[in-house]
Amino acid sequence: MKKMNHLFVIIILLSLSCQKQSKDKEGTNNKNNTIKENKEKRITQIDSGVVVLRESYENGLLSLYNKDGSKWKSFELTDNFNDKSIHPYALKPENALMVFRCVTKSALFYEVIVDENTTKFIKKSDKNFHFETWEQHIITVFSVDFDYLKNPIKVNPINDAKELSFDKEQFYHPIKINGDWLMIKDDDEKTGWIKWKNNKGQLILTMYYDA
Repeated sequence: MKKMNHLFVIIILLSLSCQKQSKDKEGTNNKNNTIKENKEKRITQIDSGVVVLRESYENGLLSLYNKDGSKWKSFELTDNFNDKSIHPYALKPENALMVFRCVTKSALFYEVIVDENTTKFIKKSDKNFHFETWEQHIITVFSVDFDYLKNPIKVNPINDAKELSFDKEQFYHPIKINGDWLMIKDDDEKTGWIKWKNNKGQLILTMYYDA
């Protein structure tokens, strides 16, 4: 009888241990799923738009802020600007070009990426900067590059439209946007359509601001 009772206790303990392992595994999976979902949301937020230095900027201090509203850094964008803590999406000091990817917007601030691991804030009231959606921004650049094997040029902005040839010697200039599609024009004035973002809302183009 004692052996049977001892065996019964062992069976119960093994059962409880298995249940705990199952819950722990489920908890780990839920945590991983949450991390993945948050990462995907952040990627979507990043691709919501850009904050651009205005063409009218000539000189003067530009300021970036911390989350609590305190000033993080002030600087002037000169031809020899070289701040290792600031790596915008696009930067050409000699052309007064500075473009930050925008993560979120609040009533007072734009949250922007100053490097791949850090976000800071630009005041909405700062007259040196303005916000543009990707749709607005893309058509202002000189040309775009894209993976023509995965993103072929189409005659019309539909997936099953006829494909056009890609010429690596040509520049492809952005013309207008229709949904997920961007009309482009080469140097010979030939037009076609490519996708400018994927089904997750992520940018799939490389933009060039001059020739």
